[in-house]
Amino acid sequence: MSSILFTEEFCQPENLYPFTLTRQIQDIRVGILTIREKWERMLGMTSFDRNENDYKDLDRSRDLADCVEEGECFLIHGNVLPDTRLVRAVKKLKAGEFLSSKGSGIVYRVSKKRSAQPPPGESNPRNSF
Repeated sequence: MSSILFTEEFCQPENLYPFTLTRQIQDIRVGILTIREKWERMLGMTSFDRNENDYKDLDRSRDLADCVEEGECFLIHGNVLPDTRLVRAVKKLKAGEFLSSKGSGIVYRVSKKRSAQPPPGESNPRNSF
């Protein structure tokens, strides 16, 4: 079963203070839904937070290795808002591929086979926005 794993690794949550002092970026409301809820609805998957060993880790935090044990996983930066064009591109990704914007990866599709290897180089994306 596929799932979503949100990460704040390169998102610079300090730029969104005071909102990110008490919650993850993906749990900030944009309109009536949070960023997390938008992704879950558009991809039809459940989501988790990547365990990043900080004070905001909750029960729904998981390690990447644990997530891919159950199937493929989409590793998504928490500050990325989905739209129909982006979701179509995400659904076309194969295991080990990623999407990037302005030279930085924003969505990775990871499988158990590919999780033992480092992420693909930022200079060789499949698609770019």
